[in-house]
Amino acid sequence: MRLKNIFNKKCLLGFLRYCLGTCLFVYIAFKVEFRHVDFLSISWTCVTLSILPLLLFILFQGIRFNSLLIVPLKFLELSLLQFKMQFFNLVFPSSVGGDAYRILVLKHAEKSLISVSSKAVLDRLSGLLFTTIMFVYSLPSTLTQVEIKDEMLTASWVILVACVVIGGITLSRLWQGYELFTKSVSLIFYSFLCWAMQICRLWLLCNAIGLNFSVMELSFMLGILQLASLLPITVGGLGLIEGAFVFAAGFLGVATQLAALGAILMRITTIVSGLFGLIIWLRGKIS
Repeated sequence: MRLKNIFNKKCLLGFLRYCLGTCLFVYIAFKVEFRHVDFLSISWTCVTLSILPLLLFILFQGIRFNSLLIVPLKFLELSLLQFKMQFFNLVFPSSVGGDAYRILVLKHAEKSLISVSSKAVLDRLSGLLFTTIMFVYSLPSTLTQVEIKDEMLTASWVILVACVVIGGITLSRLWQGYELFTKSVSLIFYSFLCWAMQICRLWLLCNAIGLNFSVMELSFMLGILQLASLLPITVGGLGLIEGAFVFAAGFLGVATQLAALGAILMRITTIVSGLFGLIIWLRGKIS
C-alpha cells in the first residue's frame, strides 16, 4: 500500500511538471506575436543545419562516456543508445532522465551499479565544468554594464570548485597513475568538442533570426541554458530552457519577441533530435 502511494505521488508530481512546463512554454510562445513575424526572413537553412551540431553533440557526449567504461561499446551500439538517451532526456524531469536509462542499460556490463553511476556523474560534471569555465571567461567582456555580474561570477566559481572537487575525488577513486592522466585528458578533449558543437548550434539558430553574437556572448548564453536544463522542475526542461534563452538574449540587448522566436526554434530542433531516439526505441520494442 505504501509503495502504491509513493507511485501515485510520483505520477502526480510528473503530471504537474508536464503541466508547468507546457504553461511556461505556451507563455513564452505568446511573446512571439506570430501574426507580425515575417517567416520568409527566417533562414530555414540555418535552422535545419543547427540540427547537425546537435546530433554531433549527442554523439560526442556518448564517446566521452564510452571512454570511461571498462568495456567500451561499439560505435553503432553507442550511437543507438545515445539517441534513445536524448529521447528520455526530453520526457523525464530535467535533462538527466537519459542518464538514468543509460545506467540501467549498462549496469550489467560494468558489473557494478555504483561504478557506472559514478562514471555517469563524472561525464556530466566534465561537461558542466567546461561550459562553466567558458561562461566565467565570457562574463567580464559580455556583461560590463550589468549590476549582478559579480553575483553571477561568484555563483559560477562555486559551481566550478564543486565540479573540480567532486570530479577529482571520483577520478582518483576509479583510476590511478597514467590511466588517471589519460582519462582526464579524454574528458577535457571531448568536453571541448561538446561545447564547440553547442556553440555552433546556438550560432546557427541565432543567425537564422538575424542575430550575430560573438563566441563570448554565445558562451554566456550556453552557461545560462546549461543551468536551466539541470533544474528538475519541468519535463525535459520544457519552458525553463526557453525562458533561459529569452533571459540571456535579453541581457545581450535582444527584444523579447525576437528572443522568444529563437527559443521556440531551439525547442523544435531539440524535439527533432529526440524523434530519432523515439523511433529507435520503438523499433527495439516492436522487434
